[in-house]
Amino acid sequence: MLHLLKHIAAAILMFISFRVCAQDGKSFFIAKKDNKPYKNRALIIGTDRYADRTIGDLNNPVFDAKSVKVVLEEKYGFITTPLIDRTRIEILTALAHLREEVEKDNSSCNTNLLVFVAGHGKHSSDYGGYLIPSDAPPVASGRSDKYLYFSDLDTMIDNIPAKHILVILDVCYGGTFNEVFKRKRGSINEMYADKSEDQIIARRNAFVSRKYLASGGKEQVNDGVPDKHSPFVDRLIKLLENHYATGQALLFTELCNNMTKMVDPTPVFDNFGLEPDPAGDFILQPLPNPNAAAASGKLASNDAGGIGSIKVVVIPRASGGRDLTAMLNDPDIRLGLSKVQEMLEAKGISTVGIPEVKAGIRDDVKKQLVHASGANVYLEVDFARNVQEDTYSLTVTLNAVDVANNATLFYKSCPSGYFRTTDYGILTARAIKQVGDELAMKITGGNR
Repeated sequence: MLHLLKHIAAAILMFISFRVCAQDGKSFFIAKKDNKPYKNRALIIGTDRYADRTIGDLNNPVFDAKSVKVVLEEKYGFITTPLIDRTRIEILTALAHLREEVEKDNSSCNTNLLVFVAGHGKHSSDYGGYLIPSDAPPVASGRSDKYLYFSDLDTMIDNIPAKHILVILDVCYGGTFNEVFKRKRGSINEMYADKSEDQIIARRNAFVSRKYLASGGKEQVNDGVPDKHSPFVDRLIKLLENHYATGQALLFTELCNNMTKMVDPTPVFDNFGLEPDPAGDFILQPLPNPNAAAASGKLASNDAGGIGSIKVVVIPRASGGRDLTAMLNDPDIRLGLSKVQEMLEAKGISTVGIPEVKAGIRDDVKKQLVHASGANVYLEVDFARNVQEDTYSLTVTLNAVDVANNATLFYKSCPSGYFRTTDYGILTARAIKQVGDELAMKITGGNR
């Protein structure tokens, strides 16, 4: 009992102290360069069940949290603290205890801290986003001390003196964990393109980092069907599994480039805290895998490197008087493009994210996108929608081009057939269902 009271008191003091730190502009000093070993810790929060029945239980956060826990423990060597269907004070107490443990470790090792959260999230125009713990009352109109506001969690987690911290949020409105601008897509590895993996890891580990990745922005996200992972966690676990299979470290930058290929909604990511160093990174280094060398050559997925050195960027074709910039911001177009990417990845073809369009560049947008992506094949996709009474179809035209010699590798128009839906994802998947093998063969020159 005394032990519990001690941690509750520590949680309360931590809650007060992080506010003082924020107001004074102070933060923990962590030396940027040292030779200390690393310890991996993870706080795993998953909430399905809520005491107040008006909030509504969820299908998969606990299942997702437990699955992430297993992968991190068994394949990445994390010491995990699972919090399943816990109350607000239990979460605060766990954070206070974690802060104590990391402070003790700092004399002998650095800490990589990963905080994973799955459950209900809400947003208030006055107070920002917040996490709903299992014991929360009905959602209130004003600020309540029964919720965990992201603005508080941001600073509280930042003040844990770990060298590297990554927060992963699979909750509604998780993108408001940091209310400033969030990046959604883009090639953010360009400055390291000519470096080896060991050089990148050494460089990125030298700097303090505070990163977060959320399954969506200021919007609701999909919980998934019962006993299945949410779409976000499903992709996350596959990515972690694939990197363990190949023995390759997973950098935060690469994690984001892969996760942000999802759309509807698109995950968001950024730094958080008072003093993160932009040069820092959070690196997930898998445990030694004796089968990694063999798996590296066999694994047919985008996350493991794809076939050979072929990299494909999937872009829309400017049509109907619309320019590429406008089309890239069209959610229907982005949804259709994501289905084409998924099809390529299922066939073992590596895809790369669409870079941001830089202002002030005189080159045409397509040329700029292809060049910045680093891809050696670009796949231009045109969508033509047709209406017949109360049914709809898409004709998806695929044009694959070799960047080096501008030679057309594949060209075909694929009609979806007519359905009672306007969903570009469904219609695109129907349209391209039968051409995946042929497209992959043309892109790889039959080397599959």
